[in-house]
Amino acid sequence: MSLKIFLADFASANKTSYIKRVFLTILLIAGGVVYFEYKDCFSQKVSAGPTIETLTKTSTQAARNRREDKKLIETIPGDTVLAYLSFAEGGISDETGRMMTTLLTTASMAGLFSANQQILADVVSAGMTLSKYPHGVFLLDTRAKKLDVGSFTLESMQMGVVVRADRKDHGTFLSFIKQTLDHYFTADDAKLSWIGEGESRHQKLESPKFPVWCCWEWGSVDDTFIFTVGPGAYEKVFRTVRTRSDTLGEAVLMQLADEDDEDIERRMFFAYGDFEMLGDQLRPVMGNFYDKILESFAAGDVDRALLSAGFTGRAFISKIFLDRMGLYQRGYLTGDFPKGDWRARAVPPDATSYGVSYSEIPTAIRYAVDTYLASRNPEKREKLSRNYQKIAEEAGVGDVMEDVFSHMGPMVIIHDWPKHPLNLPIGKTMLVETDGSPGLKVRFDKAMQTWRTMLNALNGNDKDPPKDEIRVKESSVWESMFNLQLDRTPDGVWFVHIGPVVLLAGGMSDHFLVLSYAVPAVQANLNFLKNELKDFNKKVTP
Repeated sequence: MSLKIFLADFASANKTSYIKRVFLTILLIAGGVVYFEYKDCFSQKVSAGPTIETLTKTSTQAARNRREDKKLIETIPGDTVLAYLSFAEGGISDETGRMMTTLLTTASMAGLFSANQQILADVVSAGMTLSKYPHGVFLLDTRAKKLDVGSFTLESMQMGVVVRADRKDHGTFLSFIKQTLDHYFTADDAKLSWIGEGESRHQKLESPKFPVWCCWEWGSVDDTFIFTVGPGAYEKVFRTVRTRSDTLGEAVLMQLADEDDEDIERRMFFAYGDFEMLGDQLRPVMGNFYDKILESFAAGDVDRALLSAGFTGRAFISKIFLDRMGLYQRGYLTGDFPKGDWRARAVPPDATSYGVSYSEIPTAIRYAVDTYLASRNPEKREKLSRNYQKIAEEAGVGDVMEDVFSHMGPMVIIHDWPKHPLNLPIGKTMLVETDGSPGLKVRFDKAMQTWRTMLNALNGNDKDPPKDEIRVKESSVWESMFNLQLDRTPDGVWFVHIGPVVLLAGGMSDHFLVLSYAVPAVQANLNFLKNELKDFNKKVTP
């Protein structure tokens, strides 16, 4: 029943909150999948997780990569609370990057962006710039203050960004900072100054637009560019870069990952969190609210966590390392196929990368849904449930969790074919294994049709809505462009969209639920699977 309530509640959001709910849902489901990936695979000894049959020995190039990775890790201060380190170079292709930068710059100069849209555009531009170089983004310190019961605001923060690049490329970062200053500041509301001497000499920005505690500082140390927010942050990062002492590389989890990652030829990124230290900073103000956040992700007893990811050949290998009060554990999140597994044929030869994960799909979805519903009003949940129940009964749809999702998993394959037109990181395809049970495609279609009927009712597009009203006001053609909608192509591919923007598309083959970023991507994969696995398809009846 909880899944039904969730779907109805999600659809009933007003237009301005649709996108927030989309991303909240994706976050919750991703959290649920990750949680159920590792919660049962840990013991008091280091757990191997799903076995990777064939491990490639570290080559000379891989060893060289490790040395370069270490140089980046040693620029991050050891008392960092949260950190994301990207070791890969390249990111978005140069051609795509230039095109997007040109579009964003042109739109900005033409005054087409509102204040909030300009911030988003600058964040996108910053991400594209950073993706071309090894870099780290990290939080050193954060303090909150209480506003009201259950309401908090930021009181102070120290954070930083370091980028490793040839000194000649540092002008790119300075140009971006200048562009940002031009967008948000004038000579009257910004004080720009040079401080320090010798190699510690750098620039500092202060402004009445900033909170009292805030300032920006930036400069270069050899081949490392530093940008920080908050007083004292630059000096701390500069000292770490210059002395290479008291760095994040000295953390136990970092050392464990460095020893354990020999099955990864090319490391892509680290994501690190010191929840014990973060709790010391936030718990005095937030109290048990902070603990509840951790407990919702089953991380209440986790002091520190590290996610390590990279490639061996085409296979994307990712692991999670945990420090549970001095007990160190490891589990695989994604790996390679078991040797000789026929499902490896589901990955197109033109895919440049893939990863194999194992997940209890029904449990993970139920966990994400229940976490979301915990925040909803009980009266509204009951009302939504009655409406959904009526539509489902009229459509002859039973328990979706039992009829559809219980037949999925545990293997989940993620690959990157066909490539996203803009080479964006979200441009991936997911193949969720199914048991090929008779009638699964039909039940999946019925469930989708029911959810579409519910969305139409809530959007005000149906002719005979449920009598127990929960729908929004009657939609005009213009308003309907901004409603969350679910539609189906003639060949059976379903897609969720807001106006012309497709958020997710999916369709069923005989062995997999195919999910991707666009309808053509799903269709291409369905056609590939039909031809590649045709000798298996005879065993399955629709």
